Formats: sequence, C-alpha cells, structure tokens
Amino acid sequence: MKLEVPTGAYATAAPAPSLHRFRALTLVLSAASTPPPTRRALARLVADDLAGAAGERLLDVAARFRQAAPEHDDDVAWAQAALEARIALERVALTLDDAALLDRLDELDAGLHRARSALLLIDADRYAEVTQGELVDRRAWWGWRCLVDECVPVEMAEHALREIRLGLS
Repeated sequence: MKLEVPTGAYATAAPAPSLHRFRALTLVLSAASTPPPTRRALARLVADDLAGAAGERLLDVAARFRQAAPEHDDDVAWAQAALEARIALERVALTLDDAALLDRLDELDAGLHRARSALLLIDADRYAEVTQGELVDRRAWWGWRCLVDECVPVEMAEHALREIRLGLS
C-alpha cells in the first residue's frame, strides 16, 4: 500500500501539541521512583515542550483570555498542565542540583512572561493545591497568580470576569 503525502500549506504546519503526551511526561518526571538519569532526560523533553509547542499553546490561551475571547475546550487544561510542568521542572532541577536546567528555566520564564494571565483560568482552589508547599517565584509567569490571589479577593475577580463575559454576549 502506498501512502500519498499531502502537499501545500498543511504539509508545512507544525503538528498540534499533545496535551496528553505533555501531561504524561510531567507525571513520570514528578514520580519519586523515576531514576535520576531518566528524570534528567525527561526534564529536557518537558522543558523543550514548554519552550516549543506547549509554550506557544499557553501563549495562545493567555492571548484569548486577555482579549476576553471565547475559551477553547482545553484552555484550562493547558494552563494547568503548564503550571504543573513548570513546578515539576523546578523540583527536579533542585533535587538533581542541575544548574543547566535552572538556567533553562530562567530562559523559559522570560519567554513565557506574557502567558501569566492564562493561569487565571485555573480554579483558585486548584491553583492553591498545585502550588502548595512549593517555592513559588511570584515574579515569574507561573507564580504571578499568587500575587493576584493575595491582592484581589477571589469573589471580586470572579464578579469582574462574569461582567466581562456578559458584556461580550
């Protein structure tokens, strides 16, 4: 059987990032039973995803949020997966005393600064649960939400978001 390869615009488009693959890599990365050499290799893969397709997806989610555009079905899941991945990467870098990974995380944080608003899509209780016990960098995209939650009462933020959504209907 011969397969025909399509040509044209679709042939050059990058494949859509896989949320399931990204989450699975993060789960294995986070598992305490994963041997250090495997964790180091997985950390590179997850960081590459976050710097590439997953990061682009997160930036798209944040842009839709800032523009008060309709959410896609998996926007919240992408925001949560990116947060969980970033926290797992930090934990692994510190556990393995991996200076190169810590430097890479600084670069990722700088590149994803505009994505910080995507984390406002995550339920406040879920965000608190994911970040509980973690050293959260409140200046970074993934920790900025902590500052927002401290400064703006959740009820006030939810009310404002409802008003914005009603105004768009």
